[in-house]
Formats: sequence, structure tokens, C-alpha cells
Amino acid sequence: MRRVFTRLHIMARPTVRCGPARSILAVAAVAAATLLAISGPMPQRAHAATFTVTVGPSGMLTFVDATSGTSTTTIHVGDTVTWNWASSFHSSCSGNSCVPATSPANVVEPWSSGVQNAGFMFPHTFNTAGTYTYECTVHVGLGMIGTVVVLPAPPSVGGIAEEPQLLTSSAAGERIGNGTNYLPYVAGAALVGALAAGGAWGMLRRRRRA
Repeated sequence: MRRVFTRLHIMARPTVRCGPARSILAVAAVAAATLLAISGPMPQRAHAATFTVTVGPSGMLTFVDATSGTSTTTIHVGDTVTWNWASSFHSSCSGNSCVPATSPANVVEPWSSGVQNAGFMFPHTFNTAGTYTYECTVHVGLGMIGTVVVLPAPPSVGGIAEEPQLLTSSAAGERIGNGTNYLPYVAGAALVGALAAGGAWGMLRRRRRA
């Protein structure tokens, strides 16, 4: 009799079950963790660009930007301009140290290559927006003057500085068009949706019990 009572007591004990709401949340949490794991680290800021200016091409007393074809170079903050000497006895100089000093005055981003010969290369990275006039100190009297226009850094998306681009694919998780990794956003959306579904299920059960 005692054994029968013990068996009945065990059978009558309540069984702890995972309700639908908890199941949904558990599945969503696992899915979100998986998506975040395979997405890898968020992309970093894109590398800044380098622009080339030829100094004295074909023996001419001028600076020629490789992009614009003129003596004006337009860049963004963080970009680098590299001057390449195509002929000798020229310089690239901007600031009060130049003789004569450049006008308007440049006290923010001054630079000076010194007088150099063909084959020499001189880079300068610009960290402040503005318009900077520079000169060849040897031939400035003959009009050998150039300009660098530095624009503010372009806006960034997901931590990446970039220009707007068209999307090339709609597959979630790919780094598409502008290079953004969408997997973390998909994971977040899945978790939020699961939380909303779990809350709605809980409210429905409470109403049924009432």
C-alpha cells in the first residue's frame, strides 16, 4: 500500500515545462548569438586616399594634379598629397617659412620639401579642412603656384567613412555596396521580434486565465 501511495505521489508532482513564450525567446537568443558570431568584427574606417601632384612635368614651371589635371588638388581630411618631381630644382612649400611666405598665410598645415631634383617624392597628410596655397620657392615669381583644397571628412556608415554607393545585393549578412555588415542588425531585429512575440503570448495566457 505504501509503494502504491509513493508512486501516485510521484505521478501527481507538477512537471516544469518551458512554455511557448520561453521557447521563442530561447530560440531567438541562440539565433542572435549565432548571427553575431559569424558576422565577425564590425568593419573599421576605410583607409584614407593618396593624391599625386607632378612637379615640373616636361620641364614646365607648374604643378599638375593627376586627378583634376590642373594646379588645384581637392581632397578630404585625412588624405595625403604626394608630390613627384618630374624635373629638377623645384620645391613644394606652404607657410611662413617659405621665401617669400605664401599668401594667404598658412599657419595650420605648413610644409616644405626643400629644393629637390627629378625623382624625388614628398608626401604630406592633411588633418585640417581649409584651402592651402603652396609654391615653388625658386620659381614662384614665374607663377609656379598650386592649391590644395581640404574638405571635411565624408560621413560614415557603421564606422566606415565612405561616399554613397548603390547596393549590389540584398542578401542579409553580406558586406554590400557601401561595405556595411548587416548581420548584427539582423540579429538585433530577430531578438526584438522574439521579445515582442513572447510578451504578446504572455498577455494572451493571462487573459485566458482571467
